[in-house]
Amino acid sequence: MYQYCLYKRQAEKEGMMRVVDIMNKKDIERKAREQRKEKVKEERRLVKDQELDTQLATLKEAKMAGGGLDGGVAAVGRGSGNGGSGGGEAKPWWKVW
Repeated sequence: MYQYCLYKRQAEKEGMMRVVDIMNKKDIERKAREQRKEKVKEERRLVKDQELDTQLATLKEAKMAGGGLDGGVAAVGRGSGNGGSGGGEAKPWWKVW
């Protein structure tokens, strides 16, 4: 009977060790997957930041170069003629009146 109990204890111990190993492996895989997702998200954010920086730079260049004759054309192109005021301020695209 004692040998049987030892055998059962050993079998249960090995089973629990196997379960813990599987859980640890899944935890490591989950953390690696989260790190990959975070890395991809960070790369996308960096690309978007670079695109926004380039757009901002081009807008600043256009604004600085707009001091001459091109400035009047840019003001008309912005849609300031809708209200008739033409005050030079840019209206949001969603405002119809």
